[in-house]
Amino acid sequence: MLGGLALLLCDRRASVLFCISLVAIIVVFGYAFVATDLIAHKGLGRVLPFPLFIVAVGGFSIWFAGLVARRDWITG
Repeated sequence: MLGGLALLLCDRRASVLFCISLVAIIVVFGYAFVATDLIAHKGLGRVLPFPLFIVAVGGFSIWFAGLVARRDWITG
């Protein structure tokens, strides 16, 4: 959320904030998969699509923030 806000405010730190967010997403979902028996109860096919979508959105956000910074659409 902070990365999106930084992007709206035309701040170059958006890429860094999106990267931090992606690491946090991986930690949270990693904990859910490793420390719990969620996959055993629900099955991999029901559990995996949502985290993959969230990680894909995070990756797209990082790419887009980098594109915006390279094209000098944002300052600061």
